[in-house]
Amino acid sequence: MKITSGVIAGILLITLGLFSCYSSSATRDSSSPSLGKIDYNTLSMGDTTIFYNALQSGSIDLSENGIPNRKVIYRDHTSLNELVANGGGQIFVHTCINRAGDSEFVKIDQENTTIEDRNSLATALKMISNYRFEKDTLAPEYQCGMLKLFLDVNK
Repeated sequence: MKITSGVIAGILLITLGLFSCYSSSATRDSSSPSLGKIDYNTLSMGDTTIFYNALQSGSIDLSENGIPNRKVIYRDHTSLNELVANGGGQIFVHTCINRAGDSEFVKIDQENTTIEDRNSLATALKMISNYRFEKDTLAPEYQCGMLKLFLDVNK
């Protein structure tokens, strides 16, 4: 089954908590930090201490609220073809962002995620690690929350 970008737009539902996208055609600042390679043991990228410190302090929002008041201003979904081609399901991703709006840590929530293909999950991690959020100089050093991708090839 060949899936085009137009078809994906019609069949893919993406829910990002309270996030909304202002521009999907914006260019990402090349000076943004890179999260490095994927850790396939934990299905994560970035500095794990940021996430675990947020968990310990209780400052992480793992509910459906995502990261309150920080909207996605850049996302590149060119890799969605690859995700949708492997079937539908849900991918839940913990993410921590800095004040500048850059992702510093992303990790698959394996407990809630229904997709098991590690390549698909790695693709989702890479895609979300490149999301850019609104800047907030008054925010805590890191804000963490949950992003959810609902992939439905039948709609």
